[in-house]
Amino acid sequence: MPPAELRDLRRHIIEASAKAGEGHVPSAFSILDILWVLYDRLMNIDPANPTAETRDRFILSKGHASLGLYAVLAHKGVFGAEAFVTFGKYGGILGSHPDSTIVPGVEASTGSLGHGFPIAVGVAMGQRIRKMSARTFCLIGDGEANEGSVWEAALLGAHHKLENITCIVAHTIKGKGCPPNWPSFWGAHMSMRRQLVQTISALLASDERVVVLFGDIGVFGFRDAIVHAFRHQGRAATSARLALAYGPGTRTDDQRVLNSLMRRVLLERHITLMDQGAARRTYGYITDAVEMLLSIMLTGKDAVYNVGGRSQVTILELASLIGRIIGLPVKVPTEANELAGAPSDVSLDLTCYGAEFKKTNFVSFEDGIARNIAWQHELYGVPV
Repeated sequence: MPPAELRDLRRHIIEASAKAGEGHVPSAFSILDILWVLYDRLMNIDPANPTAETRDRFILSKGHASLGLYAVLAHKGVFGAEAFVTFGKYGGILGSHPDSTIVPGVEASTGSLGHGFPIAVGVAMGQRIRKMSARTFCLIGDGEANEGSVWEAALLGAHHKLENITCIVAHTIKGKGCPPNWPSFWGAHMSMRRQLVQTISALLASDERVVVLFGDIGVFGFRDAIVHAFRHQGRAATSARLALAYGPGTRTDDQRVLNSLMRRVLLERHITLMDQGAARRTYGYITDAVEMLLSIMLTGKDAVYNVGGRSQVTILELASLIGRIIGLPVKVPTEANELAGAPSDVSLDLTCYGAEFKKTNFVSFEDGIARNIAWQHELYGVPV
């Protein structure tokens, strides 16, 4: 599915929610790219036979994000797209929370937070008992991870050494306790540090596979040290270094340079740099990043991977590309200066990932930026 069709799915989600007067649109958007990669590239599912015994299973534990799952299932042909018209309506099959008894392709009725992952662990145990090669995937919310049932299920799965289950945590909120005017990524990093410590505590007594993900260049050493400590104990641990992800569905309140430029272009109609724009950054389109992360989670053999795109550009090159697409000039200070505290080079080498997974179909940077502009244009409701 091209990203343009992902944009169509977002439009369908908004329309269905507006007609029904209900539905969690932000939650649905937050999982859409992940579900697309799972159903389009990774999971073994036949849309014409969604109940086949050999199928992989996906369980959406954060059931309030059901519109995202419905959109993908409809697009894959598991049920007809006309069912969206009945979302939230009496007599329709699509409710605010997924119902496995009436919706084709839905593996579990969820919505009560903390229940989906225990169900997934039970399904994975059943698959192993029956000597099936199928896998089980479960997506939970970050707030939902506070439920004790999630950790009890994790410990049970670790105790039985389940290798056929993958749990994906959608981390979408600011860290609790952060001032409201803090950039969201700072709050996220503080919260993720706390959650990482909790995760390590839960898994230390197990042989479970551990994948540690961080997007902050400043904590790479902290995270890699944890991974090597796990490996020293003989556990299959992997570290994924995530470059700056962008594209439809990513955070718009991120205060880093790309989204700052986007907001200035669309809302203030100008591109003015604060320095000469010589700093270099690596950007990865959202669908490429999700595919790479999930591939590493499932089969990655190395200790450390870099995740992102092949586009390493300077801030000035980024601003110039945005300006060319929008039709605005870029204003650069006449005097050379550098922003204090800003790293001059945030580049990632993808050689390790490329050698193992042979990925070559990256979204081009120019195409990705154009799609990002079109999405934010619709989001802000301003002319381009």
